[in-house]
Amino acid sequence: MPHTSAGGWARRVTVRLLALALSLTGMTTLHGYELPTPLSVEPTAVSTTQVPVPPPSMGWASWNSFASSIDFDVIKQQTDALVSSGMATAGYEYVNLDDGWWQGDRNADGSIAVDETLWPGA
Repeated sequence: MPHTSAGGWARRVTVRLLALALSLTGMTTLHGYELPTPLSVEPTAVSTTQVPVPPPSMGWASWNSFASSIDFDVIKQQTDALVSSGMATAGYEYVNLDDGWWQGDRNADGSIAVDETLWPGA
């Protein structure tokens, strides 16, 4: 039999007693515990009054696809795709030009100057 110090023996006994105490505590805690009743298939309505809520604003933004490399033709193609794919019918009604449409110039009166070669008719 290997030589065991008094401290090692006491440590083993302490660990075993602690494990036993935790086991008994867990069993006592679970004694009388009832499983919750399962949810019904159809939830019970809290109210039968329905309040109309407008849909959220939905659209497409140019930045994730094109960063600042956009012009009229790119945006026109994406807008046409929004309509032809059925997304416009599903509620996607906005086209957000995030960046790239304005080059930072202003007219003498302070209004934004638009490059008409990139944005004809602007």
